[in-house]
Amino acid sequence: GFMQWNPLDSFAGIFDGNMHTISGLYAKEDISTYSYDRGIGFIGTAYGTGDDPIVIKNVGIIGSYFNSLVSDAGGIIGKVLDNKTDYLITHIQNSYNASTVAGYVSYVGGIVGSVDGTLDVDNCYNLGLLLGDTEYDYLVGGIVGKVYYSAAAYISDSYSAGKIVANRWTPIVAGKVQIGNAIYIKVTNSYYLDSRASQTPDDTLGKPVTADQLKNGTVALLLHDGEKGSLWGQNVGVDDHPVLSGEIKNADGVKKSVTFHTIESDT
Repeated sequence: GFMQWNPLDSFAGIFDGNMHTISGLYAKEDISTYSYDRGIGFIGTAYGTGDDPIVIKNVGIIGSYFNSLVSDAGGIIGKVLDNKTDYLITHIQNSYNASTVAGYVSYVGGIVGSVDGTLDVDNCYNLGLLLGDTEYDYLVGGIVGKVYYSAAAYISDSYSAGKIVANRWTPIVAGKVQIGNAIYIKVTNSYYLDSRASQTPDDTLGKPVTADQLKNGTVALLLHDGEKGSLWGQNVGVDDHPVLSGEIKNADGVKKSVTFHTIESDT
């Protein structure tokens, strides 16, 4: 069953899940408590001041449900903020979401709903169902739903394979690479399940892969070869997708057959 969850607000510090999972959380937004500085997720808002580090690592959020009406929503963090003075970086490392994240008039992301600060994501993945509005123009992103102006997001060695249901969607992260307009998004060695080939995503950040390539070890090998990807692994025939085990088994020779997926340059 579910446990009523009050998302952590203004979180600053280090959360280390020690490779455990957290399950059964239920958070549904009460519109009467809405504020711009509030998000919906395991952590509602990450907000650093001064020298406080913000690190969320080594945790899986599974079998949970986060439902937002107007606040941005994500499986790990609803909203990343900073005070625009210290420009602290919020780090999410070695973590994943396998829970449902839903939003109405809000941005929705598998890992983070929105970024109005600076975000760095390494070795993360989303398997959760992401539900966005079917009436307005709010985006749903496999990893991050929205990067606001005067904000930045860096995503590496990550993937998204969860189902997305929304009018507008983006496989990895929403936003345009417009450095001159004070928004910066960099995606390296990251992939998404190309399950909506008949529909055009909002942008093309990240590389599309098939369900077979996730299952047969192809993507695990590519992730493992990333700059920070040594934690990636997969026991092909047992694991249906790459996991954070650090060891790849039964995938010999697969990589050679998909050399066209090699990253040529940063996106």
